[in-house]
Amino acid sequence: MKRFPTTATAMYNDPQARDYRGPVDRGTPLRWTGERQGNYAQVVAMNPDGSDQRARGWVDARLLQGVSQNMQGLSLFRKWLDAGRPTSSARLFPGGGPNTCLGSWRRMMGLDSVTRHAKDAGRKLPEFGFRKRSGKVYYPGDTVIYGGHAGSSYRGGGSGHIGFYMEVDGQGQLWSYLNGGWQLSSIGNPDEVYYQP
Repeated sequence: MKRFPTTATAMYNDPQARDYRGPVDRGTPLRWTGERQGNYAQVVAMNPDGSDQRARGWVDARLLQGVSQNMQGLSLFRKWLDAGRPTSSARLFPGGGPNTCLGSWRRMMGLDSVTRHAKDAGRKLPEFGFRKRSGKVYYPGDTVIYGGHAGSSYRGGGSGHIGFYMEVDGQGQLWSYLNGGWQLSSIGNPDEVYYQP
């Protein structure tokens, strides 16, 4: 399979027909398969529901920095699973939190006020030690942000949406406070991705 050193998109061959399939649309979430060769890492494109597409390709391996990071988010998610997936954060963390995605995310992470709207949170996250990913390869525990534009899967009435990218049973999913409680849903197409070093 030919390798392509691009960071925003990956070029694919169809594993069955071995023919060129073309570039993945910019912004398509990619999941690392765990395989690396030199400066390249194999990835698979993800469908909006978090399942893997059939075709695989190669991206610049520099996107893979931070694989073992996001320990706080991963710990919270494990605690949530072990508690039976409660919808209220109050069952896990005393005091609960505001009934918004941003307020609940902030309270779960133990952060002071970030911004008023989730769509604007990315500007402030570096002040709390977060770093922005340069590409669209996601890792469990990454914080994902959806803008308030009409094309966003979780536009939150123009306020945007924020949550975590998690892998459950081999599929990427969004873990966030949505529709009145913490739940897993389709990852869709986040606009920004941040990680904790």
